[in-house]
Amino acid sequence: MGYTLCLCYGMIALGALEVEVRTLDGQVHSGALTALSEQAIGLQTGSGPVQTPLERVAELSPKTPPAVKPGGAVLVQLVDGARATVQEFLLQDGKVRLQPAGSTAPLECTRRDVAWVRLQPETEALGPAWKRLLESKTDTDILVLRTDQGLDYHRGVIHDVTAETVQFELDRERIPVKRSRIFGLVFRRPEGRNLPASVGVLHDVNGNQWYVQKVVLEGETLRWTSPAGLSGATPLAELVRLDFSEGKIVYLSDLTPQSVRWTPFFGPAETPASQAEFFAPRKDR
Repeated sequence: MGYTLCLCYGMIALGALEVEVRTLDGQVHSGALTALSEQAIGLQTGSGPVQTPLERVAELSPKTPPAVKPGGAVLVQLVDGARATVQEFLLQDGKVRLQPAGSTAPLECTRRDVAWVRLQPETEALGPAWKRLLESKTDTDILVLRTDQGLDYHRGVIHDVTAETVQFELDRERIPVKRSRIFGLVFRRPEGRNLPASVGVLHDVNGNQWYVQKVVLEGETLRWTSPAGLSGATPLAELVRLDFSEGKIVYLSDLTPQSVRWTPFFGPAETPASQAEFFAPRKDR
């Protein structure tokens, strides 16, 4: 009986994904991933099992990272910050159907969970105009068209989105617009909605970045839920990294000092302002 139990345990350890867990204090633990819950990450290391509380983890990543696949043209950003390359984006009666690249299982959410959709590849020429539209404040939806001159846009209401057309309401009239003409869709974001905090960001081989409120290990799959309410599953073989550092690490260059004083090693204590400015601390340099 004892021999059989040891053999089974060895088979489980050999089949598990070899990962590295980096903690907030800079330590790195390497071993086979055996558990991931809301409380801790479990590893089987060469010196035995190791449990690391999730609150102390900065990042989890495969010891041998998988190759990242090129992203597709259709990009979706959700209101919780998640960004996904999708094979399909459909909207009907306020319900959204997403099929992320590399996945056979679609995800479902509501239109209020979607911040924007980019239906065509972004270019260096179109990037600045698209960015300005995303940063603009509006109390309507925005339909963005690609023209010979660049981007043109209209404010109104986005209704159903099919594989061929987008039903867009302009001046109380619904107009079917061919998707082939549309560069992107920007959805109105009502104020006052508070989302739960995320515990981390899951990056996969298809370039998707999922903000996760909860993530657990089930066999060879990571099952997660997002602050916006999506439920998804990512195979361990497609995991690039799980970043748990958000809200736990602050970089020195992101901080603003309360005061700065420069005192020369030689010379008078009173120095010209230009000299003090020249020797002042410089961020990221």
